[in-house]
Amino acid sequence: MGIFSRAYPAAVHSKSAATCALSQISQTAQSPCGTSLREQVATRLRDAIASGRLAPGEQLKERILSDLMGVSRTSLREALRELEKEGLVTSAPNRGIIAVTVGPAAACYV
Repeated sequence: MGIFSRAYPAAVHSKSAATCALSQISQTAQSPCGTSLREQVATRLRDAIASGRLAPGEQLKERILSDLMGVSRTSLREALRELEKEGLVTSAPNRGIIAVTVGPAAACYV
């Protein structure tokens, strides 16, 4: 069961529930000065995927993630493109961006 399926029951979409479920993503320590916002967002998402807070196969909703992380959707999209190049997320037609399964061997590189 993914983080959004826990936070968003089929009939109810509560921002407060999502805030509780994803609070660890938004509370991640800030990166050192000199790193771009895209890099900071990518690092936070990478950590969430590696730790399982964003479950494999889970749809990553831009609007919700950008609100919870306090960044623009543009910065989030740039970070998601970077993660797609790394193979941590994939773009699925008619489904959007999906977190992929990170095996133990790949997790050490995240």
